[in-house]
This record gives sequence, C-alpha cells and structure tokens, in this order.
Amino acid sequence: MRRSYAVIGVLVCMSALALGGCAAKKLKPFAQPDKESRMRFLKYNSVPDEEINEAIEAGTVIVGMTMDQVVASWGEPYMNFGKRWEYRAWRNIILLFDDQRRVKEIKHFTNF
Repeated sequence: MRRSYAVIGVLVCMSALALGGCAAKKLKPFAQPDKESRMRFLKYNSVPDEEINEAIEAGTVIVGMTMDQVVASWGEPYMNFGKRWEYRAWRNIILLFDDQRRVKEIKHFTNF
C-alpha cells in the first residue's frame, strides 16, 4: 500500500513537470518585484514594443526582452552566468541571452 502511494506521487510529479513544459510563452516566477516597482521602471524605461511593456507590467518574461527588463519584471536571477540566467521558484527556468543582451530562449529544467 505504501509503495503504491509513492508510485502515485511520482506519477503526479512527472505529470506536473510535463504539463509545465507546455506553458504559454509568458512565464511568472514565484517571487518578483511588486507591481509598483515594475510600473516605476516602465515610467522611465518604456519601449515602443507594447508587448514588452505589457509583459513587464504583468511580471512576465518574453523573448526579446533586455536583461534590465527581465530584472524589472522578475528581479535578480538565482544564478547569473553572463548570457545564461537561472531562476528557481515554482518552476525552474533558464533564460539564454543573445549578443545584444536580449532574451533569445526560455528553457525549463529539472533537478532529476
């Protein structure tokens, strides 16, 4: 009986991880700057790309955002390896940046 609960628990966790990889392209971390801080950033750093402004306001990250915009939206990364940032929260996320310091890819990772 105890073993079946463990198997069920593992299956539930694996399903959650699999579904997590199917999330929309806009992602939110567990902890992030409050809305007032994000709005203050936008007041002085708004860009012509309305989608990026909306992402910052909502506290999400999308491809094409600069490093400064990511920090305004999500805060400092857990790990910073130059062009590779890791955020660890309710979802483990790696952001990869291009040579212009813009998000080029958003990846999910697990610690298995």
